[in-house]
Amino acid sequence: MDIISQLQELVYTIVALAFNNFGTFQRDAPTVRLSPNYPEPPPANQPNPMEDGEGC
Repeated sequence: MDIISQLQELVYTIVALAFNNFGTFQRDAPTVRLSPNYPEPPPANQPNPMEDGEGC
């Protein structure tokens, strides 16, 4: 294996580790409020009439 292929394999390994770490950070990070003026999202258990096609 030549030096370029070895370097490419190491770069791919580092990139894969970085993506896995960033994904873990996103998954485990606590939720934060974007702005005090940003509205709260609707509760997940209430159906949205626009999604059902009834609000058209």
